[in-house]
Amino acid sequence: MPATIPFTTVGPVSAKLAKAVRKLVAASKRHDGIAPISEQPLRQLSDRRAQVAHSFVIHDNRLVGYAQIDIAVPGRATAEVAVAPQARGTGIGAGLLRAALSVAKENDSKLAVWAYGNMPAARHLLEGAGLSLTRELLRLEVPLIPARPALPISAQEQEVLDRIRTFQPGVDDQAWLKTNALAFQWHPEQGRLDQVDLDARMSEDWFDPELFFVVDSEVGAAPGESISAYSWLKVLPDAKKGEIYVVGVSPDAQGQGLGRALMRHSLQVLQERGLEAADLYVEADNGPALAMYLTQGFTVAQRHGQYSQV
Repeated sequence: MPATIPFTTVGPVSAKLAKAVRKLVAASKRHDGIAPISEQPLRQLSDRRAQVAHSFVIHDNRLVGYAQIDIAVPGRATAEVAVAPQARGTGIGAGLLRAALSVAKENDSKLAVWAYGNMPAARHLLEGAGLSLTRELLRLEVPLIPARPALPISAQEQEVLDRIRTFQPGVDDQAWLKTNALAFQWHPEQGRLDQVDLDARMSEDWFDPELFFVVDSEVGAAPGESISAYSWLKVLPDAKKGEIYVVGVSPDAQGQGLGRALMRHSLQVLQERGLEAADLYVEADNGPALAMYLTQGFTVAQRHGQYSQV
């Protein structure tokens, strides 16, 4: 297959192109066992607010390559790239990378590119273009069958367990957004979620408020006042595995065992629902969180790398 020069657009894409991108991502996931593009870029395909550029490679009227470049953060452009399995080794990935570098340059930004699974071909391409590994994201997994042995519960942890309640949509939104922003102020994606982003996630078919747990800042506080910590679970229809979608603890509440108690509660709920395993994502350099997850029985299942211009 001859390499084709990508064409690049900005703003939301057509429904036809969005469908083609999702089909391309699904085909790549079946081939590699991992999706080359994550949830947020797929959501941004048709989002008029999203500050992104899209690069496409079409051959014989079929989409064989796609890159999305997020330019919302000044000085930093973040790209995710997918190439159809049958079209690899033809220069399409290199062409998409050049397009992403061009978008970054036009926006006075340094480029960062995700390599999900950190596979050899992606590493070779990115390092060959002068990008260096600057961030590593781990997917951790823990089996839930057979039943996990019960770990000892301290008095402090039991007190937190007694305070856990479920999230109330429309009531807890602003309190959760505030806590999430504080808990992830260092995180370039999670920390910038707003009401529209929250609404979009709550409209997904997997969303279940009964799987969204929070701990109020004060015992007996009314819902919606102030949240100290939360654990949000994601279980896809007919799935055998549940995801600890995101866990957050407000900086002023850290060291009180809130995250550990929420993790215990979350795993117990997933186990009671008959799921076979649970997984989550954590930054490799987040030592405290990683240590806590490992004590809960999680092990590293996958490694993802982000390569950046430095």
